[in-house]
Amino acid sequence: MGYLDDMRSESAVGSGRKRALGCSAFGWVLMVVLAAVAVFFAYRFFTYVRALRSGETVILPQFETQQTVGGEAAVAVSGAIGAADLVTADSAAFGASPEDARLTIVEFGDFGCPYCRDVAVPLRSAMERHKDRVRFVYRHYPIVSLHPDAEQAAEAAECAGEQGLFWAMHDKLYLNQAALGFADLVRYSGEIGLDSGAFETCLSGGRYRERVERDRQAAEALGLSGTPTFFFNGQPVVGAIPADVLDEIIGTYLK
Repeated sequence: MGYLDDMRSESAVGSGRKRALGCSAFGWVLMVVLAAVAVFFAYRFFTYVRALRSGETVILPQFETQQTVGGEAAVAVSGAIGAADLVTADSAAFGASPEDARLTIVEFGDFGCPYCRDVAVPLRSAMERHKDRVRFVYRHYPIVSLHPDAEQAAEAAECAGEQGLFWAMHDKLYLNQAALGFADLVRYSGEIGLDSGAFETCLSGGRYRERVERDRQAAEALGLSGTPTFFFNGQPVVGAIPADVLDEIIGTYLK
């Protein structure tokens, strides 16, 4: 018996097993469970969409956030926030222009926060797919009481932005979150193609320290107390949003 015959034989046996499963009580139970799970996720998604459209703050309890010390509520804002209160002229942005963007996503993030890292990859992937219609703005909210190197990492991203590589450094920092010391940051600058000498001068001189502090103060003024916190066209959403839910939310705004 040749290789193809073996494959056909396995396929036939597999088909027989599937028929047996479909006729068994277990098969029916499995179908019911799967249907219930599908209904649950559909309900969850449409609940979020309805809340977003009504202007409510959306706090996703099953999505993790990095809280500040003190245990206060994840977010204190309510309702949509205007663009003037969310984006500054020097905020790092990727994707569509302000005029062309049908959706603007603003994130307040911390390069030391594991939940920010978890959402960074699916968010950047989504942006690559929708960059002609979606604008993504990143603002800094380093929680130094939890991540002592986060503030310096934020300054490193801005120093990289000075040479046009903010997003390359953004990705590098999240991919190497366990090593954000000064020497690590200088090494990353070379790995992503920066002029490392100019980068080191920028970082050691604290050129963007005030810039990062402005973002932190803006986050606190908005009542934020955890990362990541997002704003979808001004509507607050708190937590590391899973890729599937993120795609559905973006798709809803783009319809």
